[in-house]
Amino acid sequence: MLARHAASAALDVLPDAVELAYKPGGRPYLRGCDQIDVSLSHTLDLVVVGLNRLGRIGVDTELAGRRLRFSEVHRQMCTSAEHARLADLPGPEQEAELLRTWTLKEAYTKALGQGMRLGFTQFGFSPGGRELQTPDGGAASHGEWSFGTFGLELNGGRTATDRYLVSIACQDAGHGGEEDTSVGTMLDEGFLGQVVDLLGRQGA
Repeated sequence: MLARHAASAALDVLPDAVELAYKPGGRPYLRGCDQIDVSLSHTLDLVVVGLNRLGRIGVDTELAGRRLRFSEVHRQMCTSAEHARLADLPGPEQEAELLRTWTLKEAYTKALGQGMRLGFTQFGFSPGGRELQTPDGGAASHGEWSFGTFGLELNGGRTATDRYLVSIACQDAGHGGEEDTSVGTMLDEGFLGQVVDLLGRQGA
């Protein structure tokens, strides 16, 4: 319901006109609205919807206090460059960086439509989580992807279950995109006019 209402606001239509569907791999999409990409994530009471009109998008959220132990997860989630950077960090800082890295990788694989099918050791992130990297730490993109991780508090962040991390992977595919994403203005008027004329001649 939240995804439908968010998409309806972006498309300037009623929520009932928006249909959320799923591709074979489980990736959500808006049926008949290819100009907007959508991603969903939820943890406990938090549901996150990401929309992007320039390319793909992936979002992931986790409790900010979730603990990931380096000794238990590094073989499954860290590239060699990430391992070298994270191995010597103090415990609390190491756990925070692991969680940020985990949510960024979840967001990116969701954006690609791969989910857990793409191994987390096959790509990495720079310190700060802003740039996509190869396993050995080299650059893996040319500015077409943007990444970010943000803290979010519900109810003033009074308890551990009120504090979350949200990571976003957002692509600019370089197609420009239109500021106006309204369904009513999606069709090119000249093209639509030619179709109407053609149908009129055929009817005659």
